[in-house]
Amino acid sequence: MRPRRGYLGVCTTALLSVLVAVPSLAGDTREFEDSDHDAIPRRTDPCNCGQMLPDLINFPNLPNARQRLPDVKAVNITAWEAASPDTDPYTGWEVSHNGAHLVRIDIRLEGLINPPGTLGLNGLPYEPFVFGTNPLYGFIEIDVDNDKDTGGDSSDGDAPLHFLANAARFGGLPSGPISVRAAQGSSDLFESWTHPPQIQLSGADWIMPFCGCFATNVVSQSTPCATFGPGATWVVEGRFFQRSSGYSAASLMLGGSGPGRYDPMVRLRFKHRIDEDETTVSLVYPLDQVGAALLAGRTAQQAQAFDQNVSNDTSIAEGVADLINAAQRQLPYVSAIPQNSLQFAIMNRWASKSPAAAVDITRWRPTFIVGTAYSTPPPDGFIIWTDVGFGVLKGDVNGDGVVDELDRAAIVALIAEKDGGIGDADGAIDGRITLGGFGSSYSVFDIDGDGFIGPLDVAFYDHICAADFNHSGTLSAQDIFDFLSAWFDASPIADFNHSGTVSVQDIFDFLAAWFTGC
Repeated sequence: MRPRRGYLGVCTTALLSVLVAVPSLAGDTREFEDSDHDAIPRRTDPCNCGQMLPDLINFPNLPNARQRLPDVKAVNITAWEAASPDTDPYTGWEVSHNGAHLVRIDIRLEGLINPPGTLGLNGLPYEPFVFGTNPLYGFIEIDVDNDKDTGGDSSDGDAPLHFLANAARFGGLPSGPISVRAAQGSSDLFESWTHPPQIQLSGADWIMPFCGCFATNVVSQSTPCATFGPGATWVVEGRFFQRSSGYSAASLMLGGSGPGRYDPMVRLRFKHRIDEDETTVSLVYPLDQVGAALLAGRTAQQAQAFDQNVSNDTSIAEGVADLINAAQRQLPYVSAIPQNSLQFAIMNRWASKSPAAAVDITRWRPTFIVGTAYSTPPPDGFIIWTDVGFGVLKGDVNGDGVVDELDRAAIVALIAEKDGGIGDADGAIDGRITLGGFGSSYSVFDIDGDGFIGPLDVAFYDHICAADFNHSGTLSAQDIFDFLSAWFDASPIADFNHSGTVSVQDIFDFLAAWFTGC
């Protein structure tokens, strides 16, 4: 079923009938939370002027149409068992990750968000709003082996669209070990994978792409509406769960759009709740071949042996076993992969790993970058980014997980060095750096995202309070608990006095600041 182009009739079931990614545990569900109401448009076209609704000419009869900005509230990863997996995989219960055959991934979003249309790629038309005015675009990236040195993107065509390349657009860098691989600005996108920051080495092994680069087919819907409306539940189909493209050259595995791609057709459920005004996008996917058989309603099939098409099923375990075989040189074509190549770098560490460890969902770590579409095709850029996570703090320009005077000093020093010189598009010594070609160009030091690095960005730090450890805006006992948690984990962000090491003195200095207040 395909909705008619250009129709956005109101249709409701009621009428028809971290700031930082800290997982919370509930059995074997991992919940990674993001701040609510923090979506903000970050355009990618060179003039930073690409239009959004209500300027969409295809809908002249809807002058009050508004485009909801995708805003992620949380990503949940659950070891799952379904009552009727082949007919309704979304109804079931969480189970222990030990022995689980299915995983459920839920992306919880603020408000009414609908499936994506195509964006004029791969010979497909530009129809982003075919399912509604609030399409979801972007990427959920998942590290299944908790190893930042496996997984990544095969080409510069993929890497500049993903998390590490775009976090800086929101005025901060991801904290933790991966921060060194995040682009500080658009100039970093042109570096080879062998040179810092190495955005291609993302650590992501599987990706949920909402790219508008393949057709989205509607399988079922709770109402006969042409567009996804309030209270609706739709199931859609497409290549929405893929092994990271960096692995494709080290594999001939079938199970997708081509050898090594491992991007099978999967089904997602989009469900909007009117009472919560929240949309949840759900995927149930096999952890192993038993899970694949459960979803298909048939006997378990044998896992593939590199390029042998013995199975139409796919699973995390099968995809990982293929990588392990490649890394251990058990596949005949792998010896041709140069040891100084990106494909070798992200694949070779799998030699010492096991499928059993990779299907342990308690080890998985997600990141995301999401956005929406332009009302008409821009000359460059496809997606307006709106939200990023996890672990990205606005104002943390050095990626140490803290917003403090060190970040302010870095911006002040940059302005002093670059104002009026190379990198300042207006060439004038005027107390600020002008970013040429904004927003295809961008910088983490542009905190407010206006295309300039200057006094307004420095002023962002005027009201920072180091004792507000969790950046909630107020001091509370929770700041103490969060600091102590980071301290016991020996996290770099617990180096409160910036001595270079985490010590007892950091506790004393933090408590002194907390009792002094802000």
